[in-house]
Amino acid sequence: MNRTKQSLINIISSLLGYGIPMLVSLVTTPIVLRELGVSAYGLVSLVGVITGYLTVMDMGLDLPITKYLAEDHAKRDTHSANLILNNTSNVFAPWNYRYGSIFSTARLITTHLFEVPEELIDEAIIVFKLAGIGFLGSVVTSWGRAIFMGIQRFEITYGIAIITNLFGIGLG
Repeated sequence: MNRTKQSLINIISSLLGYGIPMLVSLVTTPIVLRELGVSAYGLVSLVGVITGYLTVMDMGLDLPITKYLAEDHAKRDTHSANLILNNTSNVFAPWNYRYGSIFSTARLITTHLFEVPEELIDEAIIVFKLAGIGFLGSVVTSWGRAIFMGIQRFEITYGIAIITNLFGIGLG
């Protein structure tokens, strides 16, 4: 595939990758708010913020993966590319313990840290456990996204992002 065609595919994929989840979120937020109620929607927002903070704590490792993998891909240096992938997968692995910390402390987080209203405690524990699982998924997709961006395959990156965002909204 020539560069112009690949660049066009990457541009369109980027627009769709950001635009579709944004539109779906704009459409579904009022529906979710109405169905859940203010307190339960606040709980969902709280979990989203916590998961977002933990996701940011990946120390920006996806940026060097993308950069150096793109350079190796351009030079067709598979040995160096494999070293990058092996080393970064070893660095990303310990971050998965954050998943376990959210999952295993869901009750403590719910009842002591955030003092969730009594009527929402059972649901909050389930939501925090699901957030832990979701965080694990975000770590894996962050590493994978960096790989596909490094080899200039944005359509794969954003295709997966669209699917996972739609799945997450549907599951929510």
